[in-house]
Formats: sequence, structure tokens, C-alpha cells
Amino acid sequence: MLIISKKSDLIDAISAYREQNKQSVGFVPTMGFLHSGHGSLIEKSIRENGLTVCDIFVNPLQFNDKKDFEKYPVDIERDKNYLEQLGCDILYIPLHSELYPNGHQPMTYDFGELESFMEGRFRAGHFQGMAEVVRILFEIVKPDKAYFGEKDFQQLKIIQHLVKQFQMPIEIVPCEIIREDDGLAMSSRNARLSPQQRNQASFIFRQLTWCTQNYKNYSPPQLQKLITEKFEKNSCFKLEYVEFADRETLKSINSWNECSSAGVFIAAFLGDVRLIDNIILF
Repeated sequence: MLIISKKSDLIDAISAYREQNKQSVGFVPTMGFLHSGHGSLIEKSIRENGLTVCDIFVNPLQFNDKKDFEKYPVDIERDKNYLEQLGCDILYIPLHSELYPNGHQPMTYDFGELESFMEGRFRAGHFQGMAEVVRILFEIVKPDKAYFGEKDFQQLKIIQHLVKQFQMPIEIVPCEIIREDDGLAMSSRNARLSPQQRNQASFIFRQLTWCTQNYKNYSPPQLQKLITEKFEKNSCFKLEYVEFADRETLKSINSWNECSSAGVFIAAFLGDVRLIDNIILF
């Protein structure tokens, strides 16, 4: 596995590959502290492409909470070993100054209503910062396919919008959520949970699952009220939102016949660790 930190070296390596091969290039952008969820994206890219590139960059622009950025777990050596075992071809660990040189002025992106729901409502500037780094990385790597997990479903929709808006010839490949044995969605932030909190964390998935089993008996507002009450009774959690939404537009729905595919989306704090998850209803 090649480990590259300079943008010019990465561009040269990918260009050299393309000159000799007709197979596609896959890209998995990450912020590191990799787990099996990331691993599933890497493995899918390896199956579908001749060359797989992964990057590790904890992007300060997408953190609306400075403390969250400072606490984000980092273990580059562990990540290197993991990617080597998976068979990743290139690991790009960019310097901050290469992605954001002195005087860098981030673009302002228009994502319309997509940016105003759920995460956009509670994490001001998050999607603008995320889009900035993804656009820059896409322009450097120029992948044929890029892989994103559905746990961050709103992020996935924003990136699809970004690629369409900038007419980038990149296929965005959605990848299913990878879960722990008790249903907790895999996330780098899970490493910050205490053992006791980790035992409690699957409560979110249990509520999502309950919704899949019972949604036909209730309207979306009724279900929202029921799930909110369940969180209020669990003193370990502080619920930020529970939304029943159209999986295409992410708009909240009041009845099931308003869309062809609906999902339930939850964000909640367990201690000072913010967890998000979602599940398809139909």
C-alpha cells in the first residue's frame, strides 16, 4: 500500500495507474479511526475497481463544536495496519496546508432545503464544511466511484447533490449501515463511550426497530410523539431529534402516503457523545 501525503504525489500515482490500466478508480473519504463500517466501503471499492484510494483527514471545517473536533479519536498507525490488511492500494493523509493553503476561502454551496433539515438544523455550517473538503478531494483524486455509508444519510444526499451541481463524472455509491451485534451503528465516536454507556447505546436501534414493526398502526406525528416519550423516560439520553421523512427529499411527512420511501432518523446525546442512526420503513 502506498502512503502519500503530498497532493502532487497522489495525482502522479493515479495518473500513472490510469495510463497503464483501463479499470476504474474507487475512493473512500474518511476521518480515520477506522472500523468495520469503513472496512465494508473499502472492500466494496476493491471488488468494483482496479485501484482503491482511501484518505484520512479530520476536517475542522465540518465541526460546529470545537470540543467535538478536539476529542475526535485519532490513531493513524492502527488505521494504516487495518487498510493494509484489507488490501487498500493508496492511503492519502493530506497536510492541512495542502487542502487549505494560506488565504483559502471556502466556497458557499447551495443545497436548498436539503441542508435545512435534521443535521443541518442542529449543526450550523456542518454540511458547508463537509462539502468543501469533499469537493477538493474529488478534484484531486478524480475517482470514477466514491463510497459513502447510509448511517450519515443526509450527508450522502448532500454529496449526491454536490456531484450533480458541479457536473462531476463520479458515481456516488451508497453503502448499507454496518452494525455491532446489538444493533448499534458502527461509528468512530463509539470509541468515546464508557463501558456502561456502550451497553446503553443500543437503545437507539431498538427504537428504530420498534418503528419498523409498528409504523402501520400510527401516523408519523403519533410515532414521533411515542419515540420522544421513550427517550424522555430514559435519563441516559438527551434526544436532539426524531424525524419521519421522505428518504428522497428528507422532508418530514405527516402521512405514509406522502412518499414512496420513508425512513426514521434519530440524533441523541449519550453523555457528551452524539450518536445518529436511521432505518428504512418502506
